[in-house]
Amino acid sequence: MKAIKIDVVKKDVYEVEVTTDIKTFYKHLECDDFNQVGRRLPNGDCLIVDGEGLLRPAIGAFEFGTYPNALAGHGLLFGTD
Repeated sequence: MKAIKIDVVKKDVYEVEVTTDIKTFYKHLECDDFNQVGRRLPNGDCLIVDGEGLLRPAIGAFEFGTYPNALAGHGLLFGTD
């Protein structure tokens, strides 16, 4: 399945391929733990980020919609069913 990667190092947003194997999420997020940000979006999409992004030296951060805080590390946005 396709996902949108928010890459804070390259300062770019682009499409990546993920599978149902959770290891692909870790690979694209470049982390060992991830969390979903808030609730699903109205269209059912989901944003996940590095769950320990605020505990390490920052590689970068981004803002997302109306979420009140900056999100540290890369993000992955994907649809759900």
